Amino acid sequence: ESEPAEDLLASGATLEELAADTEMMLGTVDWAPGQTEGIAAYEGFEQAAAALQDGDYPEIQQLSDGGIFAMRLDETIPAEPSPFDEVRDRVVNIWETRRTMERLRDVAGDYVTKLGEAADFNSLGLEVQTEEALTRRDSVLGAPDAFVDQAFQMEAGDIALVDGFGAVLILQVDEVLPPNLEDPDTKAMRDSLEQQLQSSIAQDLYRAFADDTRTRAGAEIDQQAINAIHANFR
Repeated sequence: ESEPAEDLLASGATLEELAADTEMMLGTVDWAPGQTEGIAAYEGFEQAAAALQDGDYPEIQQLSDGGIFAMRLDETIPAEPSPFDEVRDRVVNIWETRRTMERLRDVAGDYVTKLGEAADFNSLGLEVQTEEALTRRDSVLGAPDAFVDQAFQMEAGDIALVDGFGAVLILQVDEVLPPNLEDPDTKAMRDSLEQQLQSSIAQDLYRAFADDTRTRAGAEIDQQAINAIHANFR
């Protein structure tokens, strides 16, 4: 729940105190644009991190899976090029990997063309792996997360290429099934979404009420002054 954490931050608690007094965990991220490891992999985190400024008041924000986080900017490290001798091998490996993937995409593209001309995977000598009743929360062994995301953007009969781990995968959707509303995971997801929606609506209504009350009363809140007071308390 976000309310206890929001109350603690509003009372001037630091992130360290927040971690000590709640179930939230304290961590440090050496973040840069394009990073997709750990919490940085969540949708919306990059935008929030990019907008973060020194001295910003930590606010509770939602993650796509229903989790919450708050962050502050500790330090901005200027970008600088690495010495060539230190990155030479890595640059060569990256170049070779890119060239290999380009060639694999070309070969896979030829297979896709043949599949569209009535050929099938077996006749082309391709290794076939069939996944049945795949859901958005499932994963496919040996395939990247983007594989399932791509599958749910396709219609029955569609064929697409997905970059894998040193390979290019050919994805074909045979059938699109309706959701199983009796599945426990589906029910749990629906209940979670309903709770998040209700909480979001309640927060929006409260903010609207508070803003309207403040406007009618002619009162204004100086957030910079409040932040300064909180800083003195710390």
